[in-house]
Amino acid sequence: MKARLGQLIRYSGTAGVAAVVDLGGFALLEWTGIGIAVAAAASFLVATVANYLLTSRLVFAHRATLRGYRRFLVAAVAGFLVNVGVTVLADQVFDLTPITAKATGIGFAFFVNFALNVVFVFGVVKAPGKQDDTPQ
Repeated sequence: MKARLGQLIRYSGTAGVAAVVDLGGFALLEWTGIGIAVAAAASFLVATVANYLLTSRLVFAHRATLRGYRRFLVAAVAGFLVNVGVTVLADQVFDLTPITAKATGIGFAFFVNFALNVVFVFGVVKAPGKQDDTPQ
């Protein structure tokens, strides 16, 4: 449990960097007049790359690989749906400002992403005798 708490704390740092990338990219795109859903999606995808590189090394002590990144992207789809869905919902239903709506989407997606990283991306066990770099 203590190890998982340490991971969550380190993940907060790496996710914080990714959130700055996401929120900053979103603000820039939203400022240009691009629709809120497109801005949210584009900034999230850029942040996903930063998040994987940092998380693989600093949180789960894994080497970043293309195979690992593919798993990360699959898991990120759930976080992506939560992020964009909550952003749009907060903007349209709760009438939050676009930047506040986006920050809310990021917050909800944080917990979804961490859980999926623990279980699906970095918690995968190799098949016996398999000699690749799939995270364990």
